[in-house]
Amino acid sequence: MIDVYLLQLRSFTEENGKVTVFEEGAIPFPAVRAFLVEANVGETRGDHAHRRCQQLLVAVSGGVTVMSTNGQTERVHHLTNSGTGLVVPAMIWATQRYTQPDSQLLVICDQNFDEIDYIRDFEEFMSLAAKIHGWGASGSGVSCK
Repeated sequence: MIDVYLLQLRSFTEENGKVTVFEEGAIPFPAVRAFLVEANVGETRGDHAHRRCQQLLVAVSGGVTVMSTNGQTERVHHLTNSGTGLVVPAMIWATQRYTQPDSQLLVICDQNFDEIDYIRDFEEFMSLAAKIHGWGASGSGVSCK
């Protein structure tokens, strides 16, 4: 079953700072697009799934809590370390809540932007997830919203 998972990124710490590597082989898919999201404390972003796009989420500063579901299992991850990323495969509903001042979330994707790839309605996501995975149409009581 598809699900999110934490990925320890290769980091090198020296006396004068730290370098975290995002090169081929360091992440589980080819990086095609990247963007940085900044939001005020308490704000929520995301609230969607992708049909095809995989993402790697990395809090490069501050803290971001990611709530996700594959349609049956809910997960909560607190990202506060640039050396740890959260891999979000396609067909995962994800919501990000910004929990600290000056939080920045780096998002690395394996697809270019395509509005058709987005699922922005939670009920539509649950219905598609049930069809793809052969679950009952009634869902599993997952809320994630």
